[in-house]
Amino acid sequence: MNRIATILKDVFLFGTLICLLLSGCAENDSSKANAKASVDDEERSFNWDGKVTMLIEMDSSGWNDVSHMKVRSFESSLPLNELGEQLFDMAFSGDARVYGPTMLGERDPSRLLDPRQLVEELQAFDTLTVTDLATGSPRDTVIDKSLNKSTFTAFIIRLASSGDPREGLEVSEIMMGCLVFNESTGELRGARPEFYMTNPRDEINEVVATELFVYSDSLANFQPTFMQTYRDEGMITLMDHLHKEYPESDVFKMSFRLRLSSGTGEVIVEEVEITPQHEAV
Repeated sequence: MNRIATILKDVFLFGTLICLLLSGCAENDSSKANAKASVDDEERSFNWDGKVTMLIEMDSSGWNDVSHMKVRSFESSLPLNELGEQLFDMAFSGDARVYGPTMLGERDPSRLLDPRQLVEELQAFDTLTVTDLATGSPRDTVIDKSLNKSTFTAFIIRLASSGDPREGLEVSEIMMGCLVFNESTGELRGARPEFYMTNPRDEINEVVATELFVYSDSLANFQPTFMQTYRDEGMITLMDHLHKEYPESDVFKMSFRLRLSSGTGEVIVEEVEITPQHEAV
């Protein structure tokens, strides 16, 4: 009997040890899974997270309520082409608020588009008469002029602030579209809006609005081209602030961190810094 009791005791202890080992492995696997999930969530949180630095020059021409700043040069820690592609993809994610334009090209609040409606919005076909090389007779051919990720050539980021833009900027909306050129001269006329995306948060205090125009160049590379700042009556623009604090400078270095989260449909601007450049660049 003592021998049987001893055997049973050993079996019990062995079983307890196995359970503890299995439990420890399970907890370890769970910790690894949670850590991996955390990393995955972090990677999914921001599809584009980079720092943009621009050398901007004030332009005195323009309207009384608009200040113009051209971008002389820029650097970006990540390619802006990837940012443009991520913005385009975000419009079809179902998480972003997407609107069609009015006849005048402005955002139409009444035209909220879901992904299927956006596809229909961007479809465009044209008919062109060409000469058939085999028969010499004219014939009509259909050309697909639909906008897609490889054919859009402009996006404009509208940055809102409640006063001095250096104290904080929020992306209120983003325009996606195409560059428009003069057919006879080839001169750039501007950008044609195809659709807009807005910040998912409803409350944005936009007193001063600054728009960053990002255009595709001849090599199909996106680059910031110029900035325009609009003000409501009684408020001063970014250009006004800089002229007041640095009256001897017309050239400034502006840097900011820009993050895009397709999961929330939001683009965030942080860490804005603006410093005067006293020497000619």
